[in-house]
This record gives sequence, structure tokens and C-alpha cells, in this order.
Amino acid sequence: MTMTPPEQPETSLNLPLAQPVTTEPPMPPDGSAKVAMKLFGKPNSVLLSLARCHYDAIERSDFYSTPSPSQDDFALRMDAFEDSCQEVMALRTALKTAMARRKTERKKMEQAMNRRGNYVQYASHGNAAKIISAAMRLQRQRSKLGPLPSPKEVQVTPGKSENEVVLTWGKVKHARLYNLQHGPEGGPMEDVTLAGRRKRTLKLPRLNGVPHVFRIAAIGTPGIGDYSPWVKLNPW
Repeated sequence: MTMTPPEQPETSLNLPLAQPVTTEPPMPPDGSAKVAMKLFGKPNSVLLSLARCHYDAIERSDFYSTPSPSQDDFALRMDAFEDSCQEVMALRTALKTAMARRKTERKKMEQAMNRRGNYVQYASHGNAAKIISAAMRLQRQRSKLGPLPSPKEVQVTPGKSENEVVLTWGKVKHARLYNLQHGPEGGPMEDVTLAGRRKRTLKLPRLNGVPHVFRIAAIGTPGIGDYSPWVKLNPW
């Protein structure tokens, strides 16, 4: 005879999920808590909101029967502060509007002045005294630049390391760049365009008994100017 095991009761796998445990932050013991203000730097709207919330909380509270300042004085401070904020906002809006209007009116004023300038130019026939009598300024006459002079005080001194020299020269008015020519005396010359400071450190090849010569010219609107006299560096 075959024995069958007794039936086991069915178990459900749909177990209830564990509920998350929430814990309130621990309250400090009585007498150790402190009020945190840190009002400096907060926006005006935030400060006003904090004050309103505090006022309403004091109104509902049974703990604070004699606040200092009183609720009436505190309400006056809130109202005055809110009025001043609204006043500033109104002034900023008015200033923005006024600045936009000023920009528009300035453009119209410039146009009117330019038309008057054209009228004075036409009516005066270009006479300087008549233009000045109308309280108008005269345009400066630009003088045409001639050839740039050669740089002065061109000097070559030994550098800190072997085969190194330091080149300096004086400033030329209206010069934007400078052109350096240098090379062995009697041999091919190398052209180098220089900008910025009027001082350059150059690494030269071994002179091998041949002097090295240098000269500089200024470059500007009129073109390249006259070269300075040759400066000779004797071989080492």
C-alpha cells in the first residue's frame, strides 16, 4: 500500500512590502537650541516673506504673549519696508523708461546738430571765423606724414650666454614696426621684422674672425623709413 504525504497548506508569495521607516530629526535638548537668522545678503522679497511668516506664527502661538518689538510695531516695520521696496521698484521702472526716452531724444538731437553743422558749413563758405562764431568746432587738419626718420641709439651688447647679443634702439614716432638687417660684414643680410619692445636678444653663429653688422629702420603709414647707421660687432 502506497502512503501519500499529507497535503501542505498553500503559502502566498505576495508578501506585503516593508514600509519605509521615517524618523524625525532629533530635537536638541531643552535650553541648547539657538535661533538662526543670517539675514545679511538675503533678497528683499525673501526677508519680507520671512517676516510675514514669523508674524503669523506669533499670532497663532500661545508661547509668546509679549513679543519684542510688539506685533503692532513689527507690523509697522513690515509695512514700511514693503512700501520702500515698492517705491524702489517703481523708480527703477521709471528710470528704465526715462533712459529709453533719453536714448531716443539723443538720437534726434544728434540728427538736428548734424543738420545745423551742414547749414553752418554751407552758409559760412568754409570761413573759419564764421564757423567759430556759430559756436561750432573746426576739424583738425591732418598733416601728411613724411618719411620716418632712422632710429637713434642703436646698441649691441654681449648677452648672458655664448654667441648671444642684446640689441636695443630708440623709439621713432609713428612707427608701428621695425625692420632689422644683420649679417656678416660684406656678406648676405637677414631681414627680421620686430614688434613690441625695442629690445631683442639674438643668437648669432660663430663669427670666425668676421665682424657682424646691424642696422634698423622704422615702419609706419608712410612705409619703411631710413635705416640707422651700421653698428659693428667685432668677432670673439
